[in-house]
Amino acid sequence: MKVSILVPIYGVEKFIKKCAVSLLEQTYEDIEYVFVNDCTKDRSMDILQEVVADYPERRACVKIVEHEKNRGLSAARNTALDYAEGDYLMHVDSDDFLERNAVELLVREAINSKADIVVCASNLVYENKAIYTPCHVPDDKEKYLEGLLYKSIAPSMWGKLFRTRFYRDSGIRSIEGLNHGEDYATIPRLIYHADKIVTMGSALYNYVQYNQEAYTKNITRKSIDDMVRADAVLSDFFTSLPQADKYVELLNIAKLRTKLALLKMSRMAVYRDIISLYPEISPQYSASLSFPDRMLFYLVHHGLYRIAYCYAKFGLWVKRKMVNR
Repeated sequence: MKVSILVPIYGVEKFIKKCAVSLLEQTYEDIEYVFVNDCTKDRSMDILQEVVADYPERRACVKIVEHEKNRGLSAARNTALDYAEGDYLMHVDSDDFLERNAVELLVREAINSKADIVVCASNLVYENKAIYTPCHVPDDKEKYLEGLLYKSIAPSMWGKLFRTRFYRDSGIRSIEGLNHGEDYATIPRLIYHADKIVTMGSALYNYVQYNQEAYTKNITRKSIDDMVRADAVLSDFFTSLPQADKYVELLNIAKLRTKLALLKMSRMAVYRDIISLYPEISPQYSASLSFPDRMLFYLVHHGLYRIAYCYAKFGLWVKRKMVNR
């Protein structure tokens, strides 16, 4: 069974070597590599070529596709998908890396379980430590969807092996131009179409946390628009289904949680824009939020932006301190 590993490249000259080495040194033999150069401005592609040259036995399996202009993460993933010829595929971000036996173990599980999607655990990799993160995927697909929409389960394109035929038959593509919230707009739609999803407890994917130059690390006005657009993509998809009624409440809560995420990550200057989002949502949905989150909303709604900003940043600081203990 051939596996296609799909890798978009932009602004990762500090990370691409480790990523590429981890891919080319996989214990599984039948792999093709599809790297998409999204017009990176640094030396990422030169470094990649140097690494590939060190693995002559893999060189014929490497495809490098060039975008004529920078089109963003979603477009790069779609381009890579168009070139994929494997029976299975996986997305790997070019600042992350795999364990050496990741593909072998994922394929074995996919074949044994006849799954459309295999989800593995991961390591959150910081500069001085790595933290094991289990994949919190319920056995019941509907509960998995609820967790994704509610944002209690992190959506990610990475850390998953997909059956290529299922992926293509679903018709689900990443939304070009949507670079922040892209995973959130895509994964629930793929999960909805999957017949069987299985999980693995082994941490096979290493998610690097300290690259500030990659596609999705910086929050801008475009990031805010992207996250709102991601909500709209999912709202359009799930409300068009025959069982749409059961998703309405989840989608409304998800929109509130988008506002919360933006308030926690953004500059104070855009608070007014963020708090004006989704005026149609009834205040009753706020009861589903935690007390600290309701407090943040209260402060911003009452125009106490500086206090709200300090409150949000303090919460993030506490979270980082807990991670680094």
